[in-house]
Amino acid sequence: MSNGIVRRIDELGRIVIPKEMRRTLRLRVGDEMEIVNEGERLILKKFGVVENFKSASDGVADMIAEYVSGTKVYVVDKDKAVSSSKNAKDGGEISEFLLKIISSRSSVVLDTKESVFKDVPFDGVLIVEPIVVRGDLIGGVAVTSPVRLTENELGYVRFATALLTAFLCD
Repeated sequence: MSNGIVRRIDELGRIVIPKEMRRTLRLRVGDEMEIVNEGERLILKKFGVVENFKSASDGVADMIAEYVSGTKVYVVDKDKAVSSSKNAKDGGEISEFLLKIISSRSSVVLDTKESVFKDVPFDGVLIVEPIVVRGDLIGGVAVTSPVRLTENELGYVRFATALLTAFLCD
């Protein structure tokens, strides 16, 4: 017995994912989907470039946290934290606030009391560096700190993000 929704395949092989499912899964126009064939099942999974390079993003998060003491570092896609530094708990689903910052495609440093992750209070300094690969925004590096970073520390965050971006371009 199935509890799914039935849709017809059109002449071009397309099916429509119902609006409520797209909203619940935070699927947006332009998102890439991975299609996997398992026996008689087709599995659709939101494709995450950063997720496919988890070890590299884990390394960058730890590298930044070790260089800039007192910070917690997260590598995020447009939905959730994919990696976090060893001193940070997994961030989970990102807040609309963080999504707006990442979507601006601009480097940001600001004092805020806005939640960075859904339903997780925050009060401190937020540093965000977007990750853009071949013109596509795929996520960002979010660094939280109780205090402002020095220019050298900010430069290091930008450098580490550039390394990760270069790695993702390959």
